Amino acid sequence: MTFDQWIDAVNVAVHAHLGDTVQTQELGWDSALWVGPAGTAAASLGDDEKTASFTFDRGARVSVAFGDPAATPEAVGATVAEHLAH
Repeated sequence: MTFDQWIDAVNVAVHAHLGDTVQTQELGWDSALWVGPAGTAAASLGDDEKTASFTFDRGARVSVAFGDPAATPEAVGATVAEHLAH
């Protein structure tokens, strides 16, 4: 799965968790930006093209290897939704 396919699936998962309370401001082949009730989340493809970095309001950061079986779009989407909701 390429990053753009993976981030599209993460976007679907974020919306599954938060519905209309979240808006996708940007969704590109190498980045995404969401605005939710409690702030924003930005995702970007790392220079190594294997890592996705997420930055949240209040300085929280998470990096995942998007090819890692544990980094499913559903699991990552749930993490993003948690940050956007609280």
